[in-house]
Amino acid sequence: RKYENPFVPAAPYELELNFVSDDPLVTPRVVTWGEKLPLEIGAWPAAADCTAKEIPATLRVTAYPDTVAVEKKVVLKVGKSERLDLDPNANGVLRVELVPDDPALAKPIEVVMARLPKPRATGAKGRFGSHMRACPAILNYARAIGLTWHRLHDCCTICKMKVGNPKKGVYRWEDEVVDGIRARGFSILAMPDAPAGWMVEKKWVMRESEKKKQAEKDEELDLSATDADEELDGEGGIVSEMNKKQAEADMKLKSDLVTVYDSAAYGEWCRELAKHYRGKIEHFEIWNEPYMPDFYKGTMKNFGELFHAGAMGIRAGNPDAKVVGWCTEMTAPHFVNSFLKDYPAKDRPDINSLHCYFMGIPGDGEAGYEILLDKHRETYGEYAGKEIWDTEGNLGGASSFYSYAFSPRGAANEAAFGVRGWSEMFFSGIARLFIYSMHNTDAWRNGGYMSTIDYDRSVNVWAAATATTAYFIDAMEPHREIKSPAGVKLRVFSGCGRTSAVLFDDCLVRGRLKFDAAKLPKGWLATDAMGNDLRPRGALELGPVPFLVLRPSEDDLKAFVSTLEACLAK
Repeated sequence: RKYENPFVPAAPYELELNFVSDDPLVTPRVVTWGEKLPLEIGAWPAAADCTAKEIPATLRVTAYPDTVAVEKKVVLKVGKSERLDLDPNANGVLRVELVPDDPALAKPIEVVMARLPKPRATGAKGRFGSHMRACPAILNYARAIGLTWHRLHDCCTICKMKVGNPKKGVYRWEDEVVDGIRARGFSILAMPDAPAGWMVEKKWVMRESEKKKQAEKDEELDLSATDADEELDGEGGIVSEMNKKQAEADMKLKSDLVTVYDSAAYGEWCRELAKHYRGKIEHFEIWNEPYMPDFYKGTMKNFGELFHAGAMGIRAGNPDAKVVGWCTEMTAPHFVNSFLKDYPAKDRPDINSLHCYFMGIPGDGEAGYEILLDKHRETYGEYAGKEIWDTEGNLGGASSFYSYAFSPRGAANEAAFGVRGWSEMFFSGIARLFIYSMHNTDAWRNGGYMSTIDYDRSVNVWAAATATTAYFIDAMEPHREIKSPAGVKLRVFSGCGRTSAVLFDDCLVRGRLKFDAAKLPKGWLATDAMGNDLRPRGALELGPVPFLVLRPSEDDLKAFVSTLEACLAK
């Protein structure tokens, strides 16, 4: 049958709206504060009988959440592209639309862009991390929104034993990938776990309770062979063979078939890994969630041997390297006690790690995460290092900017997430946070569980808020001793020559305070979650989405807080 093309143009002309980039395949549609949007606009015939030479249209920029920041009349020349550097008159997430005056001629077109702060070069002191597929598009996007750490786990497995040491004595190194990650400004947290098959075997191991029973029985019975046994055995070994099979059956009834890992082989792999990447990778997290059968199938005792063999291997391969813990879980305190008690405190990890996922906005109420962290330190005692990293957390929002078109309130929640998810965790005592996002897919998955950007690389609301937050507080220390004034949640950070504050409404106090940034001293920076200046907007009501303030000095915290309090009023 003759093929029929079902395509029919929706309009005789098609509009063009592009973000101009040196390499559009790998660069996100982002400019930094103060820069103009580099646009390319035009119109093109989509049908054979097009005769128009020009198409009048409106170029519109809508800033989060729904403020029209720019509305400009343009005349598009049919069959030609034109460059236009446009001042968006706003920061954060921006929807740029090109709308024809005559809808019969062409359909509107829109592209999501963003104007974000320039990422700070914080190096290993940076606090913002993620799990990322190691490709240029993802890495460039992550760096543009202020992330500084890359955890090489299931998105990038190049440091896993089964990948890097697939056979005994055989090593595979991915220097080009590691160099590419570091060249974009990321520090790396490597994971040497996921053992190769050649160093794992299954064995029958008698239960400890059965060993105790057997020892007691051995004390009571004389197990030496009788003369009769020896005589029958001499007639063909029948009794001996039967006894052997019975003993094997009895042993299996009293034993478990367990997976046994060669700790010496694992220690050797960790040594070679740290040695090869010395100067490039300085942090190694020994194992991912060993309390989960998907990641570790052996005994707790065997894991203790693996952990310490791996830690000693890392330190032998690179004495300057830091050993990060084994992703402890708040609900599995018995796991650490079962093996760490057998080793001296000096063999503890340099940094402890745990996993804590949060799908709501942190910071509401008085049950802060710092209470759980204090319990964690109490449970693990001397084995809990001073620094604790959350190497899998979550900051899930919507998968693109378009989400707020239907729910402005939903967009506000995303913006609140993008500030408070980070700042609350750091304020509670977490030194590094690695969101479990930017996974091997860019699409919506599990309610935002693994997404930060859509397939069109649109910057979403929480990602833009993340960029603003990183600019204000990255690499800085929290001051938990500073108490919040009544009616407001105040989080103060200082370091790197500056002091910052995150302010939002205290939901436990009726009514809301207003914050007037115009009262701040000259030279201080005060913005909303998107990075837009608060001063010209007068007194603004505090809500779930925080305001951020930055002072270019880190001395006299008391005076800093007093100045902020003077800006608050009913």
